[in-house]
Amino acid sequence: KLMNAYCDHHSVDFNSIDFLFNEHRLQAEKSQDELQMEDGDEIDAIVYDQSRRINLKVKGQVGFEAFFRINRSTRLKNLMDVYCRRYCFDFDGVAFLFDGRLIKADQTPDELGMENEDEILAVLQLRCV
Repeated sequence: KLMNAYCDHHSVDFNSIDFLFNEHRLQAEKSQDELQMEDGDEIDAIVYDQSRRINLKVKGQVGFEAFFRINRSTRLKNLMDVYCRRYCFDFDGVAFLFDGRLIKADQTPDELGMENEDEILAVLQLRCV
């Protein structure tokens, strides 16, 4: 509620702003108790040039879905790391595909020609021993 109220009050698009608490990006669904916030704590609001941000969806084989908003020039390794940590996957055991092509960790959305709301597929890799 607080984030939406801030955006409404300042006429800022919710998708063009990040809210940070203790240098971590806040998720709208988290409560102040979950974040261990106390009276007097401060939240930083950072407004981005919307044209440089992109919303991406990562979809897993078994229904895992995650949504990310990143800068178009950010290496996708960051997104891949977060996805793997969130769902307790080993980074080396997951392949990320866009338009049927393997994504390299050092590539960016700009390099891959990604558009807003594009989808990345996360596939678990089977390894023979």
